[in-house]
Amino acid sequence: MRKKSSLLFALIFTFIAGIFFTVSCDKDSGTNNGNGAGGTFWPPQVGFTAEYWIWDAANDSFPGWATVIEQDGQTFPGKTYTKIQVGDFSGNQKHGFIIWLDMSTYRKIGYKASEVYYPSQGAAKTGSTSTEGFFFKEVLDPPLYIIFDGQVGQRFTSTSSMVMTFNDGSTESSTISVESTLKSLLASVETPMGNITQAIKVASDFTLTYADSSAAKRIGKVTGSDTFSGEYYFHKEYGLAWADMIPGFMKMAIKSEPGN
Repeated sequence: MRKKSSLLFALIFTFIAGIFFTVSCDKDSGTNNGNGAGGTFWPPQVGFTAEYWIWDAANDSFPGWATVIEQDGQTFPGKTYTKIQVGDFSGNQKHGFIIWLDMSTYRKIGYKASEVYYPSQGAAKTGSTSTEGFFFKEVLDPPLYIIFDGQVGQRFTSTSSMVMTFNDGSTESSTISVESTLKSLLASVETPMGNITQAIKVASDFTLTYADSSAAKRIGKVTGSDTFSGEYYFHKEYGLAWADMIPGFMKMAIKSEPGN
């Protein structure tokens, strides 16, 4: 159950991390010129960061940072992706994620890949750009895209094929789809930074379909697919303010104002 929940958390976390940078970087981007360019803050600058408080399975909690570390054109040749580090990477036990996002089009995010790190995991045997605490890496083709323009009640969908490579060298294939619905433009939510008002509330439903029974069995399923949902609050000044990524299992909330 722990492994299954961890995999689902990774998928959702990378999704909302992408939205965080979309909203936060858009606030200073100026006027869209109609050709996909959103100004000097799109895509986000290297060093852009924010602090969060993160709760996991047994209500354990830890502070974590989301930071843009580079515009990476080498890891996946043919396209440049915004590379973001999320979590606590300050000590010997890494806890968090490194993600690659396509932010080449204004107000559109494509989730390309992520590496997941848990303190209990050993060194990677394959598939990682770093080894300490590496759990698994997932790569999507094409990227899973999210669009952030619309009215209350509007829905957006996207589907992608995904391959996971674990720290023992094994791989698994699946298909993931997401449907996101804009619920409110004037929501409020309580965070460690205080009560945040005039937030955008978004609900998302994910479906993960396994390519074969062995892949399903590894993460606690006999066969078929899995579904999961989450709710997220975004603010024009702070980006992602609060997220219930897996209800009853994993959530996060903003702890301090983002910036460079």
